[in-house]
Amino acid sequence: IKGSVISIDAIWCQKDIVSLIIEKQADYIIAVKDNQEQLRNDITSSFSIIKAGSVAEQIEKNNGRTEIRKCTVISNLKMIDRRAEWVGIKSIIQIESKRIIANKEQDDRSPLIPKAAEVEKAELQENAKVLPKVDYLVNDHETKSTIAIKVLHKAGTQTSTIIKILSAGLLGLKKNRKLVP
Repeated sequence: IKGSVISIDAIWCQKDIVSLIIEKQADYIIAVKDNQEQLRNDITSSFSIIKAGSVAEQIEKNNGRTEIRKCTVISNLKMIDRRAEWVGIKSIIQIESKRIIANKEQDDRSPLIPKAAEVEKAELQENAKVLPKVDYLVNDHETKSTIAIKVLHKAGTQTSTIIKILSAGLLGLKKNRKLVP
């Protein structure tokens, strides 16, 4: 992994894992959630008090939905109490998103910690284009996966794409969705 940037979800947001990534001479960007409650609280407080070093915003309309995304970067880490325990942290990032579909709004706020050179400028890229049927079925939590697979197949979606979507736990009834590595 030497020279790579490892991007991982909050379940892997552990000090031992961060140290291992550094030991292997790689960089990281890690989501922070409730499994690191103190770090998450420190980051949230930082974004409400400290002036951002860089902010990027984007509005995208696609497939009947509107997404508003904002990426904010702070390099002043004075409010991160135990920053020395998080090897290599040089800044904190917060991604805020609002998704509007059929007049229903979903808000999300995701704090991240990167190990790399200090982040000086935030920039957002467009989302990957998603086929309307795929988008609809991924956001439909009431259609069984067997029906969703048939609909996608009939719409001409490649089998490999259907397998990836299913493996990521993105199809089926909400209560039954699971990541299958």
